[in-house]
Amino acid sequence: MPFVPSVKGEIYGLRQGLLPTEPADPIADLSFGEVTSAAFRQENIFGALSSKVVGQPDTKDNPDFDAYSFFTDAEKLNENFVMSAIYADDESEIEAVRSQMAMEIKDRQTIQQAGALGGVMTMVAGIASPLTFLSVGGVALNTYRTGKSILSGAAVTSAVVGVDTAIEEAALHSQQLTRTFGESSINVGAGVFLGGILGGGAASLSKYGIDQQQIAELEDVLNVEPKIAAGINPAINAETAPIGESIGAAKTFGDQQVKGKFAKFVTKKLGFDPLSRTITSDNPFTRQIAVRLAENPIEMDGQVLQAAESLAQLHSGKYATALQENAQFFNAYKKSGEIVKVEKTATSTTTFRQGKGKLNKREFNKAVATAIRKGDSDIPEIKAASDMWRKELYDPLKNEMVAQKLLPEDVDVATANNYLNRVWDKDKITANRPEFVTKVSNWLADKDTKLFDESQSILDDLAGDSVEVKLANLKKQIDKASGKEKIRLKKQQTLINKAEFKNRLDMEDQDYRQIAGEIATRIQGSPDGRLPYDWKLGDGKKEGINSKGIAGTSLRGPLRNRVFQIDDELIEEFLENDIEVLGARYVQNIAGDLELMRAFDDVNMDRQIKEIRDWWDKELDNTNLTLKQRKKMTKQKEQDEIDIAGMRDRIRGVYGFQADNIWSRMGRSARDLNYLRLLGGVTISSLPDVARVVMAEGFVNTFSKGLIPLISNSKTTKLAQEELRRYDVGTDVLKSGKSEIIADVADYAQGGTIVERGLRAGVNQFGKFNLLDYWTAGMKQLHAVTMQTSIFDSLSKGKYDKRLARLGIDEETSKRMWQQVKKHGSKTDGIWLTNAKNWDEPNLEVIWGAAVRKESDRVIIIPGQEKPLFMSSEMGKTIGQFRSFIFSATQRIVIPAIQRQDQNTLGGVASLIGMGMFSYYLKQTIAGRPISEDPKVWAMEGIERSGIAGIVGEIHTSVEKISGNSVGLRSLLGVNEFASKQVSRTISESLLGPTLGSLLSTTVAATNAITSSGEMTESDIRTLRRLIPLQNLFYLRFAFNEAEKAANDL
Repeated sequence: MPFVPSVKGEIYGLRQGLLPTEPADPIADLSFGEVTSAAFRQENIFGALSSKVVGQPDTKDNPDFDAYSFFTDAEKLNENFVMSAIYADDESEIEAVRSQMAMEIKDRQTIQQAGALGGVMTMVAGIASPLTFLSVGGVALNTYRTGKSILSGAAVTSAVVGVDTAIEEAALHSQQLTRTFGESSINVGAGVFLGGILGGGAASLSKYGIDQQQIAELEDVLNVEPKIAAGINPAINAETAPIGESIGAAKTFGDQQVKGKFAKFVTKKLGFDPLSRTITSDNPFTRQIAVRLAENPIEMDGQVLQAAESLAQLHSGKYATALQENAQFFNAYKKSGEIVKVEKTATSTTTFRQGKGKLNKREFNKAVATAIRKGDSDIPEIKAASDMWRKELYDPLKNEMVAQKLLPEDVDVATANNYLNRVWDKDKITANRPEFVTKVSNWLADKDTKLFDESQSILDDLAGDSVEVKLANLKKQIDKASGKEKIRLKKQQTLINKAEFKNRLDMEDQDYRQIAGEIATRIQGSPDGRLPYDWKLGDGKKEGINSKGIAGTSLRGPLRNRVFQIDDELIEEFLENDIEVLGARYVQNIAGDLELMRAFDDVNMDRQIKEIRDWWDKELDNTNLTLKQRKKMTKQKEQDEIDIAGMRDRIRGVYGFQADNIWSRMGRSARDLNYLRLLGGVTISSLPDVARVVMAEGFVNTFSKGLIPLISNSKTTKLAQEELRRYDVGTDVLKSGKSEIIADVADYAQGGTIVERGLRAGVNQFGKFNLLDYWTAGMKQLHAVTMQTSIFDSLSKGKYDKRLARLGIDEETSKRMWQQVKKHGSKTDGIWLTNAKNWDEPNLEVIWGAAVRKESDRVIIIPGQEKPLFMSSEMGKTIGQFRSFIFSATQRIVIPAIQRQDQNTLGGVASLIGMGMFSYYLKQTIAGRPISEDPKVWAMEGIERSGIAGIVGEIHTSVEKISGNSVGLRSLLGVNEFASKQVSRTISESLLGPTLGSLLSTTVAATNAITSSGEMTESDIRTLRRLIPLQNLFYLRFAFNEAEKAANDL
């Protein structure tokens, strides 16, 4: 722990004559960022590690290279330089040593020239070390707790800090060439002195009546001595413990509580969302069901099982795999010739090609969908692609639905040769409604005619003079029959009864057209082209939802025998036929129901909700409750039911599902436009993702087990990507993800007008334009590979990585997984490849895949259940647009950081703040705004942009904006400027979101500017620009700036 900056005149490089001495620049020429960077590179272990110049010598591999002969005269007199460069195998390694030394010398000059600021930042950099924080804080708090004398406390703390400082100085010596033993001696002495002050201070505090409970949580965080003695200190063991030790969860699925009193307190107080409220509910059934239902990033006391939501999301991996393979088939088709002739014989098929493939990607996808429905295609690549979609996506999910009894075992398809889910093309139905109504009404009439003919044919074969007598005789036959014959006769009875019912309706052509018109209206009112109700048309009733969620009024069951069973070929022109769109809807519609059924044996969760209700009713029966207590409990009972049902419906994809109308369509279009015009720099804001990986895996592991292996071998990287794709990890480039979710535009609504369709097309590709899809995919792959390699490295050494417990994998399961990896996997180029698709226990792959996916979404934040239910409604999405991420950061960064007390967390927090500062610097530079020289501004910006303040940080900056900086930390610290992310926002935008807060007013102002008779002002031009999609895309911003200047000069 360096406490004393270098003394003036003792700069190593100057003493040794490596660089000429020059007059010191005035401090005004040095920015706060330059001084801070120099201090952290020189006096912080992480800073020294991250800044070390690569390519320096390690061992002598080339004895024929005489490094000494390449040294300058000054270098030959420098013992440290000689000792560092003498083992060089070529000139490049000597240059690396020179670069390292030059950087260190410049940093030391910067610190010296900064005067008092340099001294302060040197101390900050040293104190920021996680080891320093743990040792000083832990021992000092122990002194306070035990009430030792001031002298005793000072002695103990100073001794521990002295050892800590010595360790850090040794580490810095190993990374730096210009560090002297004299400096280290001073720093160790200063550390002992400061430790004594802290220890004595803690002892003196114990003489006052400070509540022990107030410091209990902090003491547990900092008091590492017992953990070290027990061999479970995370800072030492990197979240591992020997297999056999009981550090996992309970063996039975019992009560669930948020781990840590302070973490539970924070979770409950910030409970704006259904997940926070349910996992901190007073009702134990609510807590248990919530953890089993929803993906929860917060660590719990109690056994962790795989949540239904996590398992449902895992099915997206099937879709991602199919997308990738479909692209490969399309590429193969484009390289081949267009089919011009196909000759088939009894024994073979010959295909003749000419020229290159002529279908574009969307046409190819439509051809694949047609091939699935018809069961064949003359084009080999399309036929292969259709078979692949069935194998990878449609059949596996159908089989799982059958296994969970969501579908009958004999499920069939009456409308096509093979099943393909239906999504209606609303635009075509709207444009050609009369034609659609005619087709459907004719089909309905023909269907009834066929029904009457079949009924009459059966009646003709039955004895009796009337229909009533014939039916009575049929019933007698049914009573006497058995087996298949009885089933056949019952079907005849049902068919006759249905025909007689239709006869009594006496329907005419206009009646059929009326029903067809109602079907068209319902399709047009659906946001995503699904029928809100699957009617049993014409039989005079609707079917309700049964206990398994299979129903006419349910949005579920796209595989059920269709009630509206019009043949696909009759209405194919009115269907969405892009197989990639259909596949996405298929997973969305089915995956949630499948996993809810697997977890709760009921997609509606009626029994679980009843358990919650019954527990509260029992508590409310207590006659000793006051009126206030009874009201509070009744309110929480109602909230528990609302929250569980809300999270369930989010998983099913039906929460807030409503008929399409002009207001909902305007809201979606506004959000789409906001995304395209305002989130061009979102990738720069996501730079702290790097620190999130470090926070989760540690600095050394991230580089040694992730980054370096991935960039050094492309073949291994590709294999790793293929494995992760099975779990839908790192697939953002394939199917978008984070960018659309955080912008609240991740829905499947179909556009109506050409403007709506254009906006939706732009949204689908914008994640690639702003590079966030590529960034997110890369970060997720980096984290997942590092995590996977770290875990299996530990298991290979007989150690259990304790993070597995919070991911739902106990020690016994981890052992079974390791046996599968030993048998089927391999460690290639430093990366563990599990080859999980070939494991002997397929269920283990599901558990492992869900764990990887869950941890991936926690580390590289993908918003989930953490946002308020209101924000899943159309109005809520509009008001809360762009705020999903900050709600998720509270649960995925803030609370886990409170719960975890390891070196990775502390180092990660420091890295997050640093990357937040870097993001601030880039944002200001690209926007052409001045960069502050005030260290308080940098600190505030680093914290706010890192996400470590969660929703509290967002509320704080909004309050500062609304109050004109008269309320908040900036006011207290004397900072006059707003948070940089609030600069371009209006007060109304801070309150109401970008649509109601700025888009409407901006649109009005722009319209007035265009229609007014006067000349346009700079303000008018700026207003117009803010409405243009891509206008703040960071790599196009300069061009837009120049265009704006040119317009102003006209």
